Amino acid sequence: MRAKILISVLIVMSVVACQTQDFASIRDVRPKTLQQDDIGVVELEKTVTLQPNVNTRIVFYVEGHDPVAVAARVASGQRILFQVNDVQSSILQGLVHATIAVEQQQDNDYKTIADTSGYAYALRWFPKTLRGLATGLVSNKEQQALFDWLGMTVDMTQTGLSVTWLQQGFDGVDFIQRYDCGRWYDGRCVHGPDALVHRDEAQHGGYLDVETFDYIDANDDAVLDRYEATDANSKPSLAASAGVELGDIIVSVNGINTLTSESFLSTWNDAVGPSTTVGLLRQGTPTKVSLSRHGQPAAMPSGFLFAGVAVGAGLLLMMLIPVLGGLIVVWERKVAGRMQSRPGPNRVGPNGWLQWLADGIKLILKEDLIPNDSDSLLFRIAPFLVFTGVFTTFVVLPFSPIIQFADLNIGVLYILSVTSLVVVGVIMGGWASNSKWSLLGGMRSAAQIISYELPASLAILVVVVSVGSLSTQDIVIAQGGAPWAWHLFSNPFAFVCFFIFFISALAEGNRTPFDLAEAESELVSGYNTEYSGFRFSIFALAEWINLVVLGAVVSFVFLGGWNIPGVSPETMFDNVWFGLLGFMLFVLKTMGLIFLCIWIRWTMPRFRVDHMMNMCWKYFMPISLLSLLGAAGWVWFLPALAQEIVSWILFLGCGVLPVLLFIRRVLHNKRFSVTDTLRGA
Repeated sequence: MRAKILISVLIVMSVVACQTQDFASIRDVRPKTLQQDDIGVVELEKTVTLQPNVNTRIVFYVEGHDPVAVAARVASGQRILFQVNDVQSSILQGLVHATIAVEQQQDNDYKTIADTSGYAYALRWFPKTLRGLATGLVSNKEQQALFDWLGMTVDMTQTGLSVTWLQQGFDGVDFIQRYDCGRWYDGRCVHGPDALVHRDEAQHGGYLDVETFDYIDANDDAVLDRYEATDANSKPSLAASAGVELGDIIVSVNGINTLTSESFLSTWNDAVGPSTTVGLLRQGTPTKVSLSRHGQPAAMPSGFLFAGVAVGAGLLLMMLIPVLGGLIVVWERKVAGRMQSRPGPNRVGPNGWLQWLADGIKLILKEDLIPNDSDSLLFRIAPFLVFTGVFTTFVVLPFSPIIQFADLNIGVLYILSVTSLVVVGVIMGGWASNSKWSLLGGMRSAAQIISYELPASLAILVVVVSVGSLSTQDIVIAQGGAPWAWHLFSNPFAFVCFFIFFISALAEGNRTPFDLAEAESELVSGYNTEYSGFRFSIFALAEWINLVVLGAVVSFVFLGGWNIPGVSPETMFDNVWFGLLGFMLFVLKTMGLIFLCIWIRWTMPRFRVDHMMNMCWKYFMPISLLSLLGAAGWVWFLPALAQEIVSWILFLGCGVLPVLLFIRRVLHNKRFSVTDTLRGA
């Protein structure tokens, strides 16, 4: 565990080191991914000192857009806090590359204090994530509740919020007396009053609030009788009582410009005191009204809705996980049958593809046995803890620009942390079984997982050093869609660490040839020997789902992730169809790596335990540490042209050439060998 903590510290220090390069006088901008209501931070070099209590702003220069100025607050001499409002987010939404300047007011004008001198930060603000969805739902509900309470509806215009409906109050008796001009017939009044007011009759008399008329007209016959009118008696709304008139344009709240409903709500909630001053444009003339805040309905905390959305999405994914794991099981059994020239599953469902369902039902219906002398509580919890360690990694996996549960700025660190739960579950299951075989299997598995976590973490760190970010999306964006632009071929150290990580991930997942924790000839079945039925299936399900995690991590770290050749990341963030195409490409890469894991399992024999541990500590650890140092030097000291030349040499010599040799060998074997094709294999 101490070694894992040391690796985490190294990762954070490497990211900080890469992010503190001297980009003029701005040291860093974080977070690179900004959600609704988040606070951004700009760090300046120590050579720059900001004046406190002076109007400060941050200006973002985005290609193709006018400069975007964001009000900021000085937190210290070198730190500025800012929050992008909804008007500015419409420009900065999605993936943008922006150069940044910090300005302070001097002599009625703003002067640049610090800037990035042409370096463009890649910023992803307000991405389409579950948190953004929940926040948007809460915001829309709060806006509707606020305007309903004020008694008006608004539409957004270029100058502000136009009041399109206002609850003026309604006196039914006065309405009938004022607008009942007689029996309305053929567009005119004939004879005397009839205690009925037609819609056209009211408009003819000067009543223009058609929306209120239709709202009161309960039977939708375009006629109000005395009973309908008197039943609708109401007082003027808060907005109407304060002096707001139909057609007014709301331009500010407490002196802060509000051009959208979101900014109106945000500014209104930030206000203090019993009333709020609202600036209006009435027929082009500025005016102000004071709206009371007493009795405002309490807003539902956004955390509740976000929790509901997150739990719902988690349950949906949890329902899909057994299906995904079951299909991988059938796929692996079919591949194994093909490699061993025997039939695979071919009875249940179309060509045997529902065999997983039959096996799952059988395991669920089996008796759940718990040994008498075991620790029953820990025995029950252990399989679910193992499954949790694998399942929770899906939170930060970047399936596409638009399909991701959460883009954490410490995504890689999160993956390395939650997978440690597997070790706890394995040890817990072996120890709680009160069986020597299970305990030995648990200890062996824990030693194996902990050992190979270290070179795997260092291998990812080599890529993190070159990217300068722990965000999983940042790692994908830093690559290109074409193979020669992947991190796999970016430098020799990343190329070596690709194999170190892949092999170490196989060992962490107890996959053959590293399945020594379940060595039947030595330990019966390992840490899960005493388990049966559903709990036993949870251990197996976690192992196969771990293949998906392995393939996904390798895909986004080394193989370009969801990037499409010839399509920029900005386009993929803005275009839903490209985002879905990127998701399909990511799935294909993951499936290819899963097939490679299956291929290895049914091809290679099991390692001896001492050989396995020697490979980790005597070879993988020193090589990964040297690769980390080499990658840091590569990023800092080697010119960009030299990096590109070496990258192309790696791609041609270590990528294209081996693939061509492999294809040549396959064609040779296919030509000079005879294969019997078995039905359903």
